[in-house]
Amino acid sequence: MLIPSADCPYLRGDEHENSLSFQPVLEDADRRYRTRIEVLRVLCAVRKVIHFGCVDHSIATIRHKIGRRKWVHKEISEVAARCYGVDINQEGIDFIKDILGFDDVAVIDILKDQCPAIMEDSWDYVLLPEILEHTDNPVLFLEAIREKLAPCVKGIIITVPNCFYGKIGSWAKRGVELINTDHRYWFSPYTLLKVAIRAGIRPERMLTCRNGMINRFSLFKNFYYKRHPMLRNAIVLVGDFE
Repeated sequence: MLIPSADCPYLRGDEHENSLSFQPVLEDADRRYRTRIEVLRVLCAVRKVIHFGCVDHSIATIRHKIGRRKWVHKEISEVAARCYGVDINQEGIDFIKDILGFDDVAVIDILKDQCPAIMEDSWDYVLLPEILEHTDNPVLFLEAIREKLAPCVKGIIITVPNCFYGKIGSWAKRGVELINTDHRYWFSPYTLLKVAIRAGIRPERMLTCRNGMINRFSLFKNFYYKRHPMLRNAIVLVGDFE
């Protein structure tokens, strides 16, 4: 998705409009209906990546996802030049290292701890998959990451749930909000761009995808989401640090 130049003053906060019609320009890549894992593997291939939240909630979650090729850390580690996983979950990191054999991981609170293994090297991306919606203040969180890691990292990849996902609207019609109970925010393409720009991140590209598996036999659903990128359930933003 390309950002219309006419909308940039609103994203920067230079101008204001109560009912802006934000319509990103679709590229050929937006016509493809892909999973989030597929997209991230392409973006991180032969790159050096710092993966925030590599545990993915819990050991049980890892066990559930790993057999379905949905555990992000394993999938990225297979294609990246280096994938350094960090998390604040000690039990999860011990499991990843001692049981699964991923040595390039550590227990780090990136905003508080010293991290020489990161700061003494150079990196292509910080990867934040489905992290931002769990933070109390996404702008301050991204600002802190930029201030600490910009000297050694070129850019950032962020993925978040899309508030326009069709299933969310279907449940809302029944008077129900379907949500992960730890989420603080819903994001749209515009609001994710707004948050990133406010945090000093310069967007390079954005696209939408499927967070989860794509059932190849659901032909109508796949055709529908291929035709309507804004209704897919995940947004991916790639940017660099200003």
